[in-house]
Amino acid sequence: MNDNRRKREIDILIQTLGELTGLEYDENERVVIEDIYKWAPVIPEQSFLWVKNLYALSVSLSIGKQNASDFRCFWINLHGLFTEVYPYFKNLSNVDDDLPVDIYSKIEKIKAMFSDDEIIFVDYLRQCQVHAFQSALQIKVNKSKTTETGKKINRTYKGRDVLELKHMIRKMIKKKIRESSAPLREAENLIAIDMATRIVEPMDELLNLVDKWRSA
Repeated sequence: MNDNRRKREIDILIQTLGELTGLEYDENERVVIEDIYKWAPVIPEQSFLWVKNLYALSVSLSIGKQNASDFRCFWINLHGLFTEVYPYFKNLSNVDDDLPVDIYSKIEKIKAMFSDDEIIFVDYLRQCQVHAFQSALQIKVNKSKTTETGKKINRTYKGRDVLELKHMIRKMIKKKIRESSAPLREAENLIAIDMATRIVEPMDELLNLVDKWRSA
């Protein structure tokens, strides 16, 4: 990888991190990030491995060959594809003529395979099922409270009233329980299997696109 391409990718990485966190990175922090990526093509490799892992998890879940931990890893990787990998490639496409447009458009198509409720469910499981204490979602909800003259008037998450959100999530899980007669946690896993099965083919196509970009 030439120096110009590496610098461009670092610039876009810092831009994307800033958009995700709302933070600005000063010159010292930039030096640290640049040093991390100085001697190896870490960004292309990380992007490729993230997509590769999600594809492998999707295949494992779809054919019933998963381990117990694969469900949690699936929520992490699917959530990360939409919230971190996608905005990085979208931002990179604005400055890198060599980046195939198909990469981020393919991620858009994968995301479009899910309903708005399913996308929120992915975020919900990512926050609640992959932490030692399942309070991460509540912390996010608390941060999004709106106030008027110091009085709490509403709690929202992802643009939805919290009670509406909980009702939607319970409705999805109860529907799967009725369809499968499965207990609660198994019903959540069956939803993961359903989602994974739907994206196996497009994830295979995305993996090939990212691999070609990585190898360029």
